[in-house]
Amino acid sequence: MLFGRSYWQGAIDWLMGTVLAEGKISPDDVELLVVTDSPEEAVRTIIDCYDAQCAEAEAESVAAEAGYPPVVRGRGGFRRPRLQPRTVTPSPEKSDAE
Repeated sequence: MLFGRSYWQGAIDWLMGTVLAEGKISPDDVELLVVTDSPEEAVRTIIDCYDAQCAEAEAESVAAEAGYPPVVRGRGGFRRPRLQPRTVTPSPEKSDAE
């Protein structure tokens, strides 16, 4: 969240015109930036992001219970693909004869 468009405009121009143009960042990276002059928009964006992260955390918790490995997070919060669920092999039970 960048607050104050006029303050950040030089940095945005440099990111778009140099860093992105040279392929040092991807368009997806630029999409992470939110620039606003509106306190209401800033608050709404932060709350929406927080709510999404909390829902994701809950989903990951349920996934963990189902045998999925923990999520590996990359740079900028991007998710790397999950591996297939773990399979649990039951241990052989001892027979009554033993």
